[in-house]
Amino acid sequence: MSHIDFSQVITAETRTTEVAEARQAHRKQECRDKIHAVIDATAQINLAAAAAAGVLTPEQMSVYRLGLNWIHAMREACGDDRSDDNWPPLPAEVANLARQF
Repeated sequence: MSHIDFSQVITAETRTTEVAEARQAHRKQECRDKIHAVIDATAQINLAAAAAAGVLTPEQMSVYRLGLNWIHAMREACGDDRSDDNWPPLPAEVANLARQF
C-alpha cells in the first residue's frame, strides 16, 4: 500500500504566492535595469559625490534632484501591479546630466 506524502502537495494558494513573488522579482529587476540604462552605478556614485561636495552648478543640482525624484518614482512603480510598460517618464535633462558623469 502506498502512502501519499502531503508535505509535498503544492496548494493553489502557495502557487499563487510563488507566481506573485516571481512577478515582483522580475519587476524589480526590470526597474533596476531601466535606471542603470540611464545612469550606471559608477555614474551614480560620481554624481552623488559631486552633489555632496557642492561642485554642481545650481542648474545641475536642480536636475540631480529631479533625477532622484524619477528614481524614487521608478521604485514606487515596482510595487504597482500595472502593466510592465507603464513606467514613469524619464526627464531628458536627467539623462543629459547622467551622461556627464
